[in-house]
Amino acid sequence: MIVLSQMRRPGQVLVKLDPTDADPNNPGIQLQCTVSDVVNAGTPGEMDTAMPPCQMTNATTPVPPAAPGSCWWVDMNTTNCPAPDSGYELNFVRSQPPATGTTVDVECAVTAM
Repeated sequence: MIVLSQMRRPGQVLVKLDPTDADPNNPGIQLQCTVSDVVNAGTPGEMDTAMPPCQMTNATTPVPPAAPGSCWWVDMNTTNCPAPDSGYELNFVRSQPPATGTTVDVECAVTAM
């Protein structure tokens, strides 16, 4: 697993990782990742909240999470993630904005190069 922290735009992270579909019954690619919102990172009051992958209606349309809730999904976007990046873009869907100062921790399976 690798922690990905390179933010390109709010709500998106570019990743290089194992493209194995973790949930072939959910439309689109479901990468092997864990995602968490972290409030008060690096302090004694740090709190992590796991974010599940989105249920998808098709490969590019996530089902909005119930409030309060968040989820993540992956899209192939070679415009925003050109070579040598993998082309995968991680997107977040939130029923409400995160708390001020929230960071997102992402860990995904990678393959040997």
